[in-house]
Order: sequence, then structure tokens, then C-alpha cells
Amino acid sequence: MEKRIRNEVKRLIDSQLNVEYIETENLFHNSNRGIIIRSVSVPSGLYVDRHKRNVTEVDILVNIPFAYPRVRLDMFWVSPYVFDKKTFRVDAYCQRGIPFKGSLWQMWSKHHREWNPIEMDLESHYLMARQCLERGW
Repeated sequence: MEKRIRNEVKRLIDSQLNVEYIETENLFHNSNRGIIIRSVSVPSGLYVDRHKRNVTEVDILVNIPFAYPRVRLDMFWVSPYVFDKKTFRVDAYCQRGIPFKGSLWQMWSKHHREWNPIEMDLESHYLMARQCLERGW
């Protein structure tokens, strides 16, 4: 693991997050590495799973491209696959899923408008994902 990524993962762990670093074949088309942040709280009553059970925690998967940090971190995935509690629908930008590590991961096509590799990192991407999850799509 590169020094910058190792330091960023360490900072996430130091902030009391349960983080797993992954290196595997064919994780994504532009990478073989990523992180999973486990047991991230989401607002109660906002999401349900495919069995219509209330979801209060998700795992977040982040792809780390080969050219990171020169290229931006892009999108994130959550497990379990979640639906809006009121409508049992999925946002148009969150419909695609990928199987990985025995779970179906729901893609959230959310992006940084601008990427500054000096100021932005895994933590800022995690915070963007948290904001998206807290807003509900």
C-alpha cells in the first residue's frame, strides 16, 4: 500500500471508523484496491432493505483508482442495497449493483464537482458519502 493511502486509512481508523483495506483482482475496471468502512450510521426511518426492514447502518465501499490521488475518487457503494422507506424506490443514480465479498453493493453515482489532490482524500470522500446518505439520495 502506498504511503499516502496508508496514512489516509490510518487517519480514518484513528477517527474511530472500522476500515478494511482491500487489494484483489478485478475489484473495478480501473483498480484492484479500495476500502470498506463498516457499520456507518444512517438516519433511522429513511431507508429499508429489500425485505422492507429498517436500515440504520450500511457499509461503504470506496474504489481507489490506480492513478489516485492525481485522479479523483469517484462514486461509492453501499451494502445492504437500500430503498426509500416511503416509496420503496431507488434513486435513478443509485440503481446499479455489483456483487463483492458475498454482498450486493449498491452504486451511488455521486461525484466531487472539483478534485484537488492536495486538499481532498479518502476522508473527504467518506464525508461526501455521509452527506449523501444523510440527505437521502
